[in-house]
Amino acid sequence: MDATFQSVDGVTPAYQLSQGVPPYSPNADVNGLPLIPTSVTKPSSNVTQVPRTAVLPYLQEWQFGIEQDLGHNWVAEIDYEGNHGVHQPIELPINQIAPTAGCCFGVKNAQSLRPYPQFLTITSLVNGGASAYAAMLAELRHSWSNGLSLRAAYTWAHGLDDVDAPARADAAPVQNVYNLHAQWGTSMINIPQRFVLSGVYSLPVGAGGRWLADTPVVSQVIGHWRVSAVAQFQKGYPYFISQGDTLGIFSGGQYVNRVGSPDISRGSRTVARWFNPAAFAATPQDTLGNSPRAALYGPGQNVWDIAVMRDIPIWERLTFTLRADAHNAFNHPQFSGLNTTITNAAFGSVTGAQDPRQLLIIGRLTF
Repeated sequence: MDATFQSVDGVTPAYQLSQGVPPYSPNADVNGLPLIPTSVTKPSSNVTQVPRTAVLPYLQEWQFGIEQDLGHNWVAEIDYEGNHGVHQPIELPINQIAPTAGCCFGVKNAQSLRPYPQFLTITSLVNGGASAYAAMLAELRHSWSNGLSLRAAYTWAHGLDDVDAPARADAAPVQNVYNLHAQWGTSMINIPQRFVLSGVYSLPVGAGGRWLADTPVVSQVIGHWRVSAVAQFQKGYPYFISQGDTLGIFSGGQYVNRVGSPDISRGSRTVARWFNPAAFAATPQDTLGNSPRAALYGPGQNVWDIAVMRDIPIWERLTFTLRADAHNAFNHPQFSGLNTTITNAAFGSVTGAQDPRQLLIIGRLTF
């Protein structure tokens, strides 16, 4: 535990190391557990519990794959990879009342029913989390030849865990610290599907190309052009559905009840109704909700980044490159948030969007 000693006059040291640390009375027994005082009517301290013995987290990983040369500079590859995280760092609200029927929303003496009633919130820093991940990765690539380089990659994956990492701002709370097994499910950072297509193509005309390469003037006007593109498509991140806490057991929060499927067809989605709000119902007081942490997936990505560039030879080793970049070239809406508060009138609607199309023109002189 921590103990603070202060100088009596601001000049004289509180104590000297040669004389040892002055005696103090820690609010803990010989085993490091908090002592419960006789009066716990008005606790005012939120404390953090640090483990006395270090437990190292570790990750078990495995992977295997098959690669096939298809000829003409084309290669196909498919891989499976997985991992299992053990003793992951998490934060637990251990000063929670064990959930029982009829307890404890509105109970006046609920504080006295907590495991350590002399404290308010106790955040326990423990290496007690677990995670799992499995994915199939497929790739088709064409190495640079005949003015073309191409790569297509697809990932189909599923990540699971029981408690979100403390650093996540949108982490789902722990509903019942006494049953972390009920927390196990799809990770809040899981992206089940992702496809990326990238390539560079050098136009085969004019100087440096296969056709009209030796035609005076014309070859320089139409030559040295390249086009590159990166297209990204992926499913959105998971979202947690929240409600007001009517458990009264000082847990991280109360989950809603899931009573149906939140998914609606792509053609039926609107900004005001991105998912089916009727799939969730507010959980009654003193009752644990059954909805998983990752209750639904949010808007995905559909982004094309396209660039057109031309090298203009000026003199021997002097070259000027003109390039035009278009981020989100087709200006497809990239929604970035959902209203997931069940008691909000806008529940189920889109709350934000990322940047629209952006154009950038670059000039570079190489010598």
